[in-house]
Amino acid sequence: MIELDEFPHEILRTPQPLIGFYGLDLNQASNRKVWDVFTSNRGLDRHSLHFVNISGTSGSDFPPIKPKKANYEWYVPKGLLKKNWINKHQNVISSVVVLFFELNWQDPEIKEKSRICGEKVEQMRTALQGRGTKISVVLMQEESSRGENDSVTSFCAHCEISPRSLFVMGVKDQLLPSVIRLEAVLHELSQNYYHLEIKNVRGHKDGLNKASHMVLLIRHMFKLGYLNEMKNDLHSAQKAYQTAYALILESKLNDFNVVEYKTVAGYINYKICRLGFKLNLPRDAIAQFRKHLDNFKSKTGVPELGWEHSAWQSAQAAMFANLFLDAHRNGQLAIQTQHPGIYFQLAADYAVSRRKLAEEQCNQFTSYPEPDPLLDYTEFYGQRPWRPGKIEPVDMQREKEGIEALQYIERTKTKHSQLILKLQEAAVQQFLAFNSPRMKNQVQVQMAEELMIDQKYEDALKVLLECAEGYRNEGWLYLCTATLLKAIKCAFLTINLETYIQLCLDLTSVESECSLTDKLRIEQNLFLVMDLKPPLPEPSLTGKSERASVGQAAKLWKDKLESIGEICVTIPMVNSSINIIPNLPQSSKIGDSINLTLDVRNSTNNHVVVCSLSCKFNLTGFDEQCTISEPKSVDANSQIQVSLKLDTKSKHYGELLCVKSIRFKLENFDKILFTKELEGTKLYNIGCKLGPRDSNIEVECVGEPVVLIGEWFNFKLKLENKEESTAKDIEVFCWLRDGGDPLISDTTYLSTFPGFPASPTTPGGSQPLETMKSSVKLSSLPSNETDHISFFIRPSTLGMRAISCELRYTIELDGEPCVCSCCKVFQLEVSPPFSFNFSLLNQLLEETKQVVADESFLIVCEVSCISPHTLVVTGSRMDCRAPLKIENPTHSLEGSELCDNFKLEQGFPALVPDKDLFLQLESETINLGRFYLFWRRKFSDIVNETVFDLQSVKVSRSFLALKFTLPSFGILRTPAEVLYMLENKTGEVQEYSLTMDPSDSFMFSGPKQLRVKIFPKDICKVRCLLYPLITGNLFLPKLRIVPLGSGGVISLDRCGIVDEIISRTLPLQLLVLPLDKPSENQSNNVRNFELKEPTVIPNLPFVVHGKKTAKA
Repeated sequence: MIELDEFPHEILRTPQPLIGFYGLDLNQASNRKVWDVFTSNRGLDRHSLHFVNISGTSGSDFPPIKPKKANYEWYVPKGLLKKNWINKHQNVISSVVVLFFELNWQDPEIKEKSRICGEKVEQMRTALQGRGTKISVVLMQEESSRGENDSVTSFCAHCEISPRSLFVMGVKDQLLPSVIRLEAVLHELSQNYYHLEIKNVRGHKDGLNKASHMVLLIRHMFKLGYLNEMKNDLHSAQKAYQTAYALILESKLNDFNVVEYKTVAGYINYKICRLGFKLNLPRDAIAQFRKHLDNFKSKTGVPELGWEHSAWQSAQAAMFANLFLDAHRNGQLAIQTQHPGIYFQLAADYAVSRRKLAEEQCNQFTSYPEPDPLLDYTEFYGQRPWRPGKIEPVDMQREKEGIEALQYIERTKTKHSQLILKLQEAAVQQFLAFNSPRMKNQVQVQMAEELMIDQKYEDALKVLLECAEGYRNEGWLYLCTATLLKAIKCAFLTINLETYIQLCLDLTSVESECSLTDKLRIEQNLFLVMDLKPPLPEPSLTGKSERASVGQAAKLWKDKLESIGEICVTIPMVNSSINIIPNLPQSSKIGDSINLTLDVRNSTNNHVVVCSLSCKFNLTGFDEQCTISEPKSVDANSQIQVSLKLDTKSKHYGELLCVKSIRFKLENFDKILFTKELEGTKLYNIGCKLGPRDSNIEVECVGEPVVLIGEWFNFKLKLENKEESTAKDIEVFCWLRDGGDPLISDTTYLSTFPGFPASPTTPGGSQPLETMKSSVKLSSLPSNETDHISFFIRPSTLGMRAISCELRYTIELDGEPCVCSCCKVFQLEVSPPFSFNFSLLNQLLEETKQVVADESFLIVCEVSCISPHTLVVTGSRMDCRAPLKIENPTHSLEGSELCDNFKLEQGFPALVPDKDLFLQLESETINLGRFYLFWRRKFSDIVNETVFDLQSVKVSRSFLALKFTLPSFGILRTPAEVLYMLENKTGEVQEYSLTMDPSDSFMFSGPKQLRVKIFPKDICKVRCLLYPLITGNLFLPKLRIVPLGSGGVISLDRCGIVDEIISRTLPLQLLVLPLDKPSENQSNNVRNFELKEPTVIPNLPFVVHGKKTAKA
């Protein structure tokens, strides 16, 4: 029955609300345009609606309304689910009818046209009387316009419709926006319609019970599920379907009604699984399908129709596989152990079971019963045509004739192999997509068996050979052998001589898993065929169709072997009872002979003689050197080795010599040329790289290691020619041996010049163009002469650097140019040239860890030489980062010569302006920048650059800035003016108390105690005079500054900060010099004293001389 083999179209179709269009003449261009906008290009952004044009439909075209039943107490249903119910609600009965009418509000005949439209609405309302279908009116106008309230009210009164059911559409306007708005309203109306339909069905169901109305309960639950699908309430639909399915399982089944229940259960299961995938519940869908098959596994029905149950199982599995496949295409996740291919394979297995059962149960029927028992139409799904509307059989003779009719149709019209192969091909595609090669091979073997049953032996042979190769590659030799045994049957039946010999060679090899009996039989057939005699048939070809094919194949074998010419047989690559294995060295040098060995193996039980042995190569000039005409005898189950010498020429330099194929014949079997194709294989050593001749030019590094970090080191190579002739086209390549390591390649530059190129190789890159492989060329180097070349390497980190150097050149040998080469690796040690440190000094030249904004400080950079080479400094500079500002250094380092453990210092006056700092922060961390040192080796002109990063420093703001002016030294009994300047750095008035402590070394003139107020951003100056009383390095009178708060109270939280400002700003001591005794020619005017040149004053101790006493 077709309902068991496949699902009806109405079941597979996605339910959509049905909208009927009335009044659209599709022959008119404007009406066709409106119809196309509604029905074309319906994407996911639009409501799911199904439109049908019902123009010309009258009331008689709609199905009549069934009379309502008061109750179902005495109602006896004739079946489970009617065939026409789904089609009626999906294609006939509209949830909303839209009446299209052409009418403009300014039309002078608007009243007459309103009356005509009202008559059409009334006609449609009469046709749909008793149904809940909604009616709407769309007025098509040339341009959309808003009518007056009176006109709209009058029109709605004529048509007896609500103003909410009236719409206006401008035909010449953009239709899509109007259509989308109209669809939203139609969707809402259809939802109301289906809600009422669901309510009606649920009302009918409430009056039923399981004891008397089980069939009606199943039918009503299916209707509820389908109407909820139309309403797009998927959760409610799934719940209703699950209830209907559970009711089927509770029903009483027997051999006669099980088909109808299985059919409807299959449809409901399809709905449940489909909704499971749609609701993103794939595990629930899979579990439902498995339970579904288990539930009906034993419900086979009539024993004579056992194949029908297998057909139903196959259809269920195929249905679920297609559902799973559609869900996966729409984004549902599938894995290697759970994907559609598994269920396609399951469907194919059930189809195979169907074929086997059909062969057992249907072969004895050769005529179709009369009259035709399948002629009658059935109103319900799954019912037998010979007893429509009857669940139990009433005429056993008629029942028997119906069963015989089904068996006859199954035997004569069902193409089992086509059904099976279609499912198996779908499974293979899925196993390929989900990377399951072993499952793919298994299904392909089953496909080949089915093709053999269908007598398509050539197609089966292709599939089996492909599977055998897959098994061989994965190491499944037993499965490979079993597959080849099937393939040799196909080769025998198709009289494929070349493939038959290949399979015989494979199956009789040592690696084959064939039994000894099979090997002897196949080997016998092999030598029969090579002796041009027909082989014996395979013993397992005993089926009905196979026996007929064997007899025909025996005649064709004889005819083909009698008329055969010379044929070429390709022997298997690995497993062959007669095999030749080549072996070439991996590399050889120009001018040396290449030793090619051929292992000739014979694993048969017969003595063979190999003749006309030859090899084909990918390079010219070698084929002629590898031809053996002398016969080589090989005993049974033994092997011999044949060696050949191949001469190379200079033109083959750099080429890869490969054996492409081997050809040979066997004595007494001269019509068969055996070929072994080796091109592209990696199983044997068939490739030999032809390299250059060894070099006689010595390469030596004459540079001066150790290499220093940041230095462009001159990697100088000495070339000494010890050849007997001039070397030409000399080229030296250098590269980093460990260039694949990012720690080496990213920190090492190798170039032919000392410096970076103007344009890097990659955007943003800085390595030279020759980084990967640098080369230097020389035109020639005469014999016994020496030359030098240089490369330059610049490492930026510590560690050994291995430099690979390759030398290539050409010399004349025997009148032909010959390429020579050698390769050396040089190890270079890398060490740092300097160690670096820096410090910060305040205005008193005391070391500090932090600086204050607007206060000068000194950055002192200290460089220590740790290089084993003598270095010369050529310059230095410092790059600062904003907001730091620096001045010129205190002195220059240019020309300084450094040896090991020598140190250099350079100071840079610096200042951080307060205005450049963030206003909202009291302190800020800034980066000081970098210190650049330029240097070279003592006897080199290559200037290198070393960069030192300075650490960050914390910059803080101060509410008070203190400056101090004092002479560089004082003179005994000579007054010196001292100026103190206090600057308010804040936006508030500050008040301070200044007190000068007394001192025994100085007389003091000025305010000893002072109270000052400093306005915002203002400066207060305090002057005083100091009169030195003694000489020496004297402690100055200490100035005490006390911050005051409101009311003159001491601000304790600022006292410590002020003391810190005083300690880093004001000097503690002053050098006081004694008065010079004025000479007669020297003025004693200290005010005119001027120091024109720098003078170093040694800090010597004072010596007190005793007074001489006068003698009496």
